[in-house]
Amino acid sequence: MTRNKNNLLLSLFSLAGILMIIFLIMPVLRSIKGISKEIISQKKEIRSLEEQVRDLNEFRSNEEKIRSGLDKANLLFANPGAPIGFISFLENLSNDCRLKLRISPGPVIKGNKKTWPSLIFSLSLTGSFPDFLRFLEKLESGPHIVEIQNINIKRVEKGASAQGGSEGLPSAGVRASLSLKVFSK
Repeated sequence: MTRNKNNLLLSLFSLAGILMIIFLIMPVLRSIKGISKEIISQKKEIRSLEEQVRDLNEFRSNEEKIRSGLDKANLLFANPGAPIGFISFLENLSNDCRLKLRISPGPVIKGNKKTWPSLIFSLSLTGSFPDFLRFLEKLESGPHIVEIQNINIKRVEKGASAQGGSEGLPSAGVRASLSLKVFSK
């Protein structure tokens, strides 16, 4: 009988141990597992926030470079309301290249999804051919984004001053008409 009692006690203790594991230890392990998942999630969030702070600090340190780059990019485009800067550029360029310039503004072309807004200018230039070529080179390498849409060049003799206003021309000059498309903001 003692053996039966021992077996019975052993069975009761085993059953009590199993019940204790099921009802006490398992919920604690589940809560530990949930808390650890939450900690891992918070660590990932902290890492993400640290990366954002690092990126923000890097942006702030590069802000002056970015701002100067944006300012330079803004200079590439003519102001559609008052393109005085671009017109001054053309006048200075023609004076540097010893050309007589007459500018006629054209329409403002509004951009859509595929094209940029732009301004059209008609230029009439009078001077020597090498000076005109130098003008074109400087225009292409200038600070504005331009597209020459139409160009017409005619040879003008020195004696033609009464007709076209070409006083002071060398013996063989040119009169050029350009249609420029200047991209705007």
